[in-house]
Amino acid sequence: TCALPILKDRRGVIKMSDSAGESSAPVKAVRETVVPAREYLALTVKKGQTLRLIDLEGRQVIDVIFFNLNDLEERLSCVATCLVNKSLHITGGHYVVSQKCNKMFVITEDKVGARGPTGGWTGGYCNDDVNYARFGIRGMRSCRDNLAMALGPYGLTEKDFNEDCCASIFMNLGEDADGVWEIREPVGEPGDYMDLRAEMDCLVAISNCPQEQSPCNAFNPTPIKVVVYEGPSG
Repeated sequence: TCALPILKDRRGVIKMSDSAGESSAPVKAVRETVVPAREYLALTVKKGQTLRLIDLEGRQVIDVIFFNLNDLEERLSCVATCLVNKSLHITGGHYVVSQKCNKMFVITEDKVGARGPTGGWTGGYCNDDVNYARFGIRGMRSCRDNLAMALGPYGLTEKDFNEDCCASIFMNLGEDADGVWEIREPVGEPGDYMDLRAEMDCLVAISNCPQEQSPCNAFNPTPIKVVVYEGPSG
């Protein structure tokens, strides 16, 4: 079930209770990949390894989908993740869970989220239909395209994922007092990163978001770096 135990830290941020908030530095990089602007990547991360997503130049969004490597029908659920953490602002100390509410990753460090709430865990990705509805443009490169291309070698297509299983890391979603809710320019600075420790063997699909018609990437997609560490120290 989704009834995982929770607690709050001194800032009132809700965290999962069984040592999810413990932060320990990762050691021994086993893979490092620079993903060019607008491009994609798929890789496997084994249980106990740490996935680090680095915003090299700042203000770049990274779309990710996580699959259970041993059961590709089990995948990240943004809805379930927000529900079990009782927060729309998923950050350091929070668990990322699947649609079955199994723990997939725990966020051990979030440089952007530590400076204040941003968002990106409500689900969704740019795609041709949404781009046309918002900007009147067809044929733009999109995160849905990137994710499908990344997953192709694993026998998966866009029919195997949906908006709920995609998180937009470093996305800045703003809400005003009058109810206006919109994507705003990211607040990430060069070198900011998020560390996620795998709680199960996972297949990870990454789209280095190509969107340049909205403030999503400050209208200027840039490269990112993906590092997999053998595990946390301590």
